[in-house]
Amino acid sequence: MKNIRTPLRQVRKRRGFTLENVKKGTGIDISTLSRIENMHQSANQLQAEKLCRFLGSANITEMEILYPTRFMDRNLKGIA
Repeated sequence: MKNIRTPLRQVRKRRGFTLENVKKGTGIDISTLSRIENMHQSANQLQAEKLCRFLGSANITEMEILYPTRFMDRNLKGIA
């Protein structure tokens, strides 16, 4: 499977967090986080709010979490 570079995954990795770190900080199950990152499931509003708060609103917005495909092209520019 192709490595999907959603805004959520990019920010999590850039900040050096594992899925376990994010689970502990947000209370969102690891399997749910993985499905959201891989676009097999959409985040709901509450999850997006928790993720944004944990990762920092300066790093990612709720809109980027709720609608990752709208922001993926911008994030992939310059990535080979």
